[in-house]
Amino acid sequence: MSDVFGNVKSFALGGIEGRAQAVGSRFLRLAEALRSAIRDDRSKDAAAVDDAGESIADRLERAGRYLSDTSAERAFSDLESAARRAPVTFGAASFLLAFAATRFFKASRSS
Repeated sequence: MSDVFGNVKSFALGGIEGRAQAVGSRFLRLAEALRSAIRDDRSKDAAAVDDAGESIADRLERAGRYLSDTSAERAFSDLESAARRAPVTFGAASFLLAFAATRFFKASRSS
């Protein structure tokens, strides 16, 4: 029985890992596109906006590298330790994510 569970777990983690790597590469491309747009449109009047854009691009790049380079088991372990460190924050974030997903699916449902 444990062999079957191990196979199912491996299959599920492999699928999650593949999707995470795809999302990670999209984040990396998005970060590069954002940096390119900022470089093309540098202006003295909008320095704060440029700095905010660079900050967002840095975070996207970090998230993209993490998703691309980290195994699914390691990501779940990191998620579990974050939930243990801040359970209220984790619960609130989970609720907001579920609420947003529900609204998205409800809005995209055909009438």
